[in-house]
Amino acid sequence: MITHSVCPLCSSGGISQYLKCRDHLLSREEFDLFKCRECGFVFTSKYPDEQEIGRYYESDEYISHDDSARGFLNFIYLRARSLMLKRKRK
Repeated sequence: MITHSVCPLCSSGGISQYLKCRDHLLSREEFDLFKCRECGFVFTSKYPDEQEIGRYYESDEYISHDDSARGFLNFIYLRARSLMLKRKRK
């Protein structure tokens, strides 16, 4: 498990717990999200290392692993991803 005690974006020590979220798709685990008071970045303070993280993505239902536009959520996701990739290229 990897743990951040400072913001991974700006290195500020001014971080605090922001909210809790649950992985409803696969692991059913709850995760604490932290927010940096300096830059506003939101991140998980504790997260799996390279050997552990793969199990969180082992699902055919994981939306970014599926390029089909089946269903409304997949359609919206693909449109948003396309828009964001265009912005990043600029």
